[in-house]
Amino acid sequence: MRALGQPVRHTYGLTEACGFLTVGRAGSRDQGKPLPGMAVLPGAGGELLVTGPAVMKGYVKLPPGNIGPRCSVENGTLHTRDFGRLEPGGELVYESSARYQCWLDRGEPVQCDRAAELIMEDPLILRAAVIGGRKNRLDLKSTVAIVAPDPDALRRAFGPAEGHWLGGGRRERLAARLQRRLEALPPAQRPSDFVFTSPHSSAVWTGKLCPDRRPRYAMLQPRDNFDLLYVQLRDSAKQVPPEGCEERRKGEPLFLSVESEFDRPLMRHEEASRDFGFKADKVLGGGIATLLGSLEKAGWDPDYLPYRFQWHKVMEPQVRRLADFLLRRPGRIIAAGGASVVLPFILSALREVCRKDPSRKVVLGGCGPSAAARSIMEHFPFVSAVIMGEAELSMPRVLEALDAGGDLSAIPGVTARAPDGSIVVGVPERIKDLDALPPASYGRIDLRMYHHVSVPTMRGCPNKCKFCGNRAMYGPGVSMRSLEKVMDEIRFLHYEREQNDFFISDDTFTLLKPRVLQFCALMKAEFGRKVNWYCYASVDSLDAERMKAMAESGCRSVFVGVESGSDRLLRLYKGAGGYTAAKALATIAEASKYFASVQSGLIVGFPDETLFDFLQTLRMGARLMKRGGGDVVFHWLKAIPLTPLFENSRGSLIIPPDVSLYRGNREYSRWAKDFARLDPSLAPWAAQIPTPWARLKSFILWRYLRDHWNL
Repeated sequence: MRALGQPVRHTYGLTEACGFLTVGRAGSRDQGKPLPGMAVLPGAGGELLVTGPAVMKGYVKLPPGNIGPRCSVENGTLHTRDFGRLEPGGELVYESSARYQCWLDRGEPVQCDRAAELIMEDPLILRAAVIGGRKNRLDLKSTVAIVAPDPDALRRAFGPAEGHWLGGGRRERLAARLQRRLEALPPAQRPSDFVFTSPHSSAVWTGKLCPDRRPRYAMLQPRDNFDLLYVQLRDSAKQVPPEGCEERRKGEPLFLSVESEFDRPLMRHEEASRDFGFKADKVLGGGIATLLGSLEKAGWDPDYLPYRFQWHKVMEPQVRRLADFLLRRPGRIIAAGGASVVLPFILSALREVCRKDPSRKVVLGGCGPSAAARSIMEHFPFVSAVIMGEAELSMPRVLEALDAGGDLSAIPGVTARAPDGSIVVGVPERIKDLDALPPASYGRIDLRMYHHVSVPTMRGCPNKCKFCGNRAMYGPGVSMRSLEKVMDEIRFLHYEREQNDFFISDDTFTLLKPRVLQFCALMKAEFGRKVNWYCYASVDSLDAERMKAMAESGCRSVFVGVESGSDRLLRLYKGAGGYTAAKALATIAEASKYFASVQSGLIVGFPDETLFDFLQTLRMGARLMKRGGGDVVFHWLKAIPLTPLFENSRGSLIIPPDVSLYRGNREYSRWAKDFARLDPSLAPWAAQIPTPWARLKSFILWRYLRDHWNL
């Protein structure tokens, strides 16, 4: 900034006092004088005390004067728990903060922010944070520095990397360099170890502009948030609905929802300082609250347990951790669900639970178990039943039968063992009247764990894409919710549960133009643009009228399944739409004029994809970004069970010895291979649909994403 002639000013402020409190002079190192009307004075021990009209009255749901999670307000004075001094001219010099201290077993506090500040002064470092002690429930014996180096600065300082980006002695040299910088601190204040994060980080992609120069929303992945947002299981009391709900009579089944740290290769616009990273989703699924509501309506008292496992780490410790947690909960029936990618993890954890406590009963559901129901019942005897497709009607009946010892195989939409031992494969029971379902139960869900809440307006998709598992889950046809019911749910979440970000989780929200326009009109009339939402869309169902209405009603982002840059593959595998690659380019360019974020999905690795088709798709990704099309998400084709592509390729599926088609999932895929050998539908992500030149494509895709090759 100084090189561009821009004045750089240091400031001091807190959210509890509405932002900036002091502004320094350009070129000075102090934080400057307080703004007119505000006072910042040192109190006992140098703690900074703030008074003035910008000071808050207190924290939400805490009486005024009570100590909040960060600061406290007493008689109009904000006790910041920050420390500093005033210069003779009245300028503030910030020194440290008790809010960023860690407490070690020895009892002494460690100033984590001061250590991070010293590390950040090194020109080789992009970001740094120091964590440890008993803060954030880490319970570490010492502090650890999490450091993100600048790869370009590393190259200039240490020369080209050999193999790994921190290989060739770079890690040791960088750690020694930072240790010397931390010698300014007492030994007890220094971090005991350094953890270096990947240089290909989305946390530097802030401040980008859309083609029309509007600010683009920063998309920071949770892995880069040093508060460790990947909380796995919270060993806390069960969430209970608000008072006034009818009394529960039938016990408390465990309702386990397992997700993964879902990483997908993501390319950013060419103006970004980094071209390659990962996108991580943290969205509450649309059917979870509805299922909980159905169980409540039937008189059950479910204990909802969300779990997110880390598939880039060793699996066995995570399996044991989840099993031990489930064994500590009182529910005797475990109803678990998830996608195909998490199925091996679910089966392993529940097998361990039933081995230690044979009295537990297990029911599975969701798109992953539904697609492998027969194989699950054949190979895993501890599973009592698999609920096929939608579960709001069949799950209460299954729980009743398990509780009473009834015949599960007689329940519609359920795959189970008949009294004679044979396996009866149920036909999914389609729910046509979605409005007749009981209200969703959000009182049992800690919504703070999610970035967005899913609200569906319909189920199913009329398209016949050969690689999509939607029809396997719901069958043909589409079921609609009335828009009045949808708006009632959004109003409740916004006004009662303080939610402002929503994912309209329809497979193709933009499918029916009159319905899209009506929904947008209702959202605009109710909220203006105060509520943010995003959705899936398709190339053939986006036009200027729809996009304009969506943007004016608060839609900030769309994900468009472009699928391929090859017109030949689009004709073979899409099955509907009839668009071309040129049409997709024009549609994405138009969408970027209306939405702050546009993501395009591209798939490579089709079974009859030539090298020319593959390169066409990569070129499509480059063109989308160059034309201002936003971000591009690349998928290697997944073998989704029950899809035409999977069933036609079942006999030729490959279980490669070293799966590396997705960076980050290699450890999990190696671990899940034993399940895939039993049946590929049990672990489809460990199997590969044969494609010509697979190894060459994998290498080119990795280098293209990393280095943005000009193809």
